[in-house]
Amino acid sequence: MPEEQITAIWREARVVPRALLDEDSRTQAALGLFRARDQAGLHRVRRTAADVSQSVLSSARKLDPVYRRPVTELLEPRYTVGASRWRNLPAASLAMALTARLAARSVPAFVSLAQAQRALWGDLARHAPDLVRIDIVLAELALAGAERAHLTERAARGPRPGEETVRGL
Repeated sequence: MPEEQITAIWREARVVPRALLDEDSRTQAALGLFRARDQAGLHRVRRTAADVSQSVLSSARKLDPVYRRPVTELLEPRYTVGASRWRNLPAASLAMALTARLAARSVPAFVSLAQAQRALWGDLARHAPDLVRIDIVLAELALAGAERAHLTERAARGPRPGEETVRGL
């Protein structure tokens, strides 16, 4: 058996676990979603994936820069305008994860968006639990990192008169 084939089989068997946020882990999780893309339980998610991603991006553009930047930096490169319905499924997963984490921070537009997406996200989680798990952690780390950077920067320069804060930060 050729070495490349052995390596591919070994990787697919996942004998050596990968880190949750390792790029190969998200790629493997997205591949699992791709394989499940035609299942009946994913039809509604597949049909609305582009709209979900676009809605989150549109709402994110109105956010304070502390949150706007991580949302757009994560989501824009993964969202493809006009792509086949299934191609935006991974972007929709990340969009719903970002929505959930912003809703948890009581960002008003995202609270209502999270409520509207709850059933879709449940469908996605049933068919692609690995991708949903990775994306929720990725979203939380990106937002928490942005908050931390904001606090560090603000502490270093001191608050400016009339400066807006992010949820009391």
